[in-house]
Amino acid sequence: MKIRNLLRRSLWLLPLLLLAGFTRFHELAWHFSHVDDFLVAERIQDMYARKQAETGLIATLDAWNEAGYRVFATSTYAPFGGYASAAFVWLAKDYRDTLFWGRFPNALAGILLVLLTAVLARVLFPQLGAWGGWLAGGWMLFSWENIIYSQQMTPYAYSQLAGLLVLGLSLGFAGRGRLSFRAQLWLWLGFAFAFYQTYQVIALFPAFVWVSYRGQWQALRRPQQLKWLGFALLVFIGAIHPLIKRLLFSDLMGRGINWNAGLHQEFVFNWAMFSDNPWYFVEFWTLNTWHVVQGLLGSAPPGTSLAALQAALLLACAALGAGYLFTSRSAVLRRYLLWTGLAAMGWALFVLAGRFSYSPTRHSMLWSPLFILLVVAGIAQLASWLRSCRISAAVLLVLLVPHGWGFIAYYAQERLQRQDAFQPGRLTALVETYQPQTVYTYYWSQQPTFVQTLAQRYEIRDTHFVRREALPVIHPPQPRQPLYYLFFSHRTPLDAAAWNYAMQGVGAQALPGQLADYKIVYTYAYTTGAEIEYSPLTQNGHNGCYITVISPRE
Repeated sequence: MKIRNLLRRSLWLLPLLLLAGFTRFHELAWHFSHVDDFLVAERIQDMYARKQAETGLIATLDAWNEAGYRVFATSTYAPFGGYASAAFVWLAKDYRDTLFWGRFPNALAGILLVLLTAVLARVLFPQLGAWGGWLAGGWMLFSWENIIYSQQMTPYAYSQLAGLLVLGLSLGFAGRGRLSFRAQLWLWLGFAFAFYQTYQVIALFPAFVWVSYRGQWQALRRPQQLKWLGFALLVFIGAIHPLIKRLLFSDLMGRGINWNAGLHQEFVFNWAMFSDNPWYFVEFWTLNTWHVVQGLLGSAPPGTSLAALQAALLLACAALGAGYLFTSRSAVLRRYLLWTGLAAMGWALFVLAGRFSYSPTRHSMLWSPLFILLVVAGIAQLASWLRSCRISAAVLLVLLVPHGWGFIAYYAQERLQRQDAFQPGRLTALVETYQPQTVYTYYWSQQPTFVQTLAQRYEIRDTHFVRREALPVIHPPQPRQPLYYLFFSHRTPLDAAAWNYAMQGVGAQALPGQLADYKIVYTYAYTTGAEIEYSPLTQNGHNGCYITVISPRE
């Protein structure tokens, strides 16, 4: 009976569930790949290959643990995403399978994000009913940046879930009165789980502690309460101890700022510019907020009139929402305002310290659902002024219509631009035709690594994670036949600069001379010009397919 009632009360989520499932799983294996996307799969499959001789449940679990840990140890990612992908990548049989199964848990996370954002909006603002949940979930549903990272193996879909989890924990435990040891244990284990999804939750730590324990300070003066808190903190430290060394003794966060700083470093706070012009502080936060809202929450290409309209509506509603929370008499909403303010200040401190960039990229995605909840608060303010559910619903539609229209209008264009340009069949056919001595990849192009027919004919030797070489093991060409060499990249055609890059670090497999010493036998080039990020204000790799076959001049 309880399950039936729960299902009945959850029926309003069904449209969001169906649409989220479609947008996250549609062409999941055909969304274009990227170096960070394949970095996860490469580390996982390499570890499974090393363990393939071992059989049994224990051996399988050991291989899964080693594979997940290798992603964590060789990247700037928190561990959860690597372990999640490692649980499915072993099912992959070829290139498309690798993309599908590696991204499968991220697609599920993207669906869960839409649903949780909707549920939290309805819980915080019950006066809006299902409409508030549909607005919050619908906006996340049609935001291209969220779709993009629900279809990649990188763990940024989880970072948004982590932000919602920390908010839910803080508000949920804050109203419980005196916290028992068990309650504090669950509270800190929940924060540890969020930490395993993204390191960025460290910026939310002050908000988490203050809001969760705001009503507990008097009780904590008692020895028994302090003992409970001490035990909970010990469990928390024990849970995150694998992460502590990386956070304290490595430049983990500093390494995360490179291309996402912007073409002119405009998304990293510049203290020298601030000292020359104090207004730079205001310009930095206002202008970048405008770009972040367009890039992370837009369904129309940033810079277009429709994207500007969407951003203006969101920012106006968010401003109304902040005012509504400030004047609200609800204890829950007051805590929510306090949490949001402290979290924003914590994030700003990391930005000012140069540890985070404030950019329209995946590195700011943690704030996407949190910002949308503030937008829903603005609609609640309008509803209180209008005192009419029908008018409030009309306002919600006014917000959703340009967002949904942008998604529909640009859907075919975005899918075409973001369709994976790599063609395993073409590469396999070229290998069959020319039987190249060596297959070189350059500029972070690992796609050929996952073509099984290629792997059967070549020994893959990984000289560095961004470069590969492949040596033939069967069907070598006859001495009098010409020698061929194949080059592949998903970023740029083969030119002199790419040649020099490809030859670096391959040791004995480096070809003598320069590119001009060889004749081009075959060339293929296809690109859409799309970047991995939805916003064009940063550059982090193109979606293309460039294949060149060369032979020494006689």
